[in-house]
Amino acid sequence: MVSPNAADMEWMRKQIEAGKIRIIIDRVYSLDQTVEALAYSETGRARGKIVLKVLES
Repeated sequence: MVSPNAADMEWMRKQIEAGKIRIIIDRVYSLDQTVEALAYSETGRARGKIVLKVLES
């Protein structure tokens, strides 16, 4: 297991802001679509992160 620390998180933030790391979101599901999100995750076809949205904004 990895335990994040402040220095690592700061390094990651700088890399993302500099465009050196891109975060790819494949799909976003609402909380009531948890079963569908899990099913999609288990297909192995995701090309990025699968996001489970807990609160609507």
